[in-house]
Amino acid sequence: MSATRTLVLIGVVVGGFSLRSATGSLAAVMDRVQSDLGMSPAVAGLLTALPVICFAAVGALTPRMARRHGPEWAMVAGLVAIVAGLAGRAAAPGAPTFLLGSLLALAGAAVGNVVVRPLVKRYFPDHLGPLSGLYAMSAAAGVGVPAALTLPLGDALGGWRGGLAAWAPVAVIGLLVWLPVLREARPEDVTPRTGPPLWRDRTALALTAYFGLQALGGYCVSGWLAVIYIDAGVAPHTAGIYLALTAILAVPFMLGMPVLAARGPGWTSGLMIGMWVTVCAGYAGLMVAPASHALVWALLLTAVHPGFSIAVVLIGLRSATPAATARLSAMVQSGGYALAAAGPFAMAVLRGTSGGWTVPLLLLVVTATLQLAVGLVAARPGTVDQSHPVHPAERASERAPAGR
Repeated sequence: MSATRTLVLIGVVVGGFSLRSATGSLAAVMDRVQSDLGMSPAVAGLLTALPVICFAAVGALTPRMARRHGPEWAMVAGLVAIVAGLAGRAAAPGAPTFLLGSLLALAGAAVGNVVVRPLVKRYFPDHLGPLSGLYAMSAAAGVGVPAALTLPLGDALGGWRGGLAAWAPVAVIGLLVWLPVLREARPEDVTPRTGPPLWRDRTALALTAYFGLQALGGYCVSGWLAVIYIDAGVAPHTAGIYLALTAILAVPFMLGMPVLAARGPGWTSGLMIGMWVTVCAGYAGLMVAPASHALVWALLLTAVHPGFSIAVVLIGLRSATPAATARLSAMVQSGGYALAAAGPFAMAVLRGTSGGWTVPLLLLVVTATLQLAVGLVAARPGTVDQSHPVHPAERASERAPAGR
């Protein structure tokens, strides 16, 4: 492996972690931040919605930057924004400056989130599955690890400000890794858009819907599972542990599933069906007996998270060039995250109007079924730019022996 490819490999892992650390670290100390800064409930609510807003809005604008300067420069710019935002909000004297720092960090994360796909396509076109899984795993760790360690780090470093600032050096490391790669930046490889708009392409629309619905399920489980358990009589501490398990146990699946999905549409469809059956069983368990078998339902709902890694590898497999990957990545994420934002809000409304969790959980069964339906469309072979009927990675995997 060349030195540049090695740096990109490290950069994907460290960068993927940093792209999510702004969200994961704040969740652990949100109550302390709100209290110390005199933050109103409205501002606190805006902070919780800011990641989805930034990923949708900024993600849609990122391909233009990548076309003009190259995805390597865009990744560096994103990491610079993350470092400045993480450090700035840790030193913020009040709620407005804290919100501004968070906005800057999340905007940088949105940029990196889009360009990491064409970067993987450019430097590892023959290893889309493993690299997509590695990125998805590091992104999941970027939420889980800061969520677990920010509070104890803050206690050791003098408060929540130290805990939040502790993740800026990780982003600095990622920035230092990507800087030497700038020598390989080739903006001309990310050509201006050609062909019909992606929103007219059935595969692109299906993949956007799949990404949005899997994110919707993930946000709803992350945001409401502990509350469902507590309402059913489970101790709050235990409910928190069960919620953490759904994310932690998903990590190895997020690493392995893209490798299998890259073998071909049959593998991808089988994984999607398996996740749908498992997730719906978990939702049904929560409706029938949420407290008596709480651990079982948490284990089943681990399957709500690997859909992200499947979507990541499909973005690469359904586009044959870095330019198409950048366009598809932007569309899938901006449209998908806009769709996902409605999920937690709808859960809250349905809980209030129905007086319980059965109706909200039925909604999740419906959205999971729709996710499967559009996912099976997105799993079909072909690329959105129509330059290759089947992506070379899938073609090579289909020719390989089954045990290879």
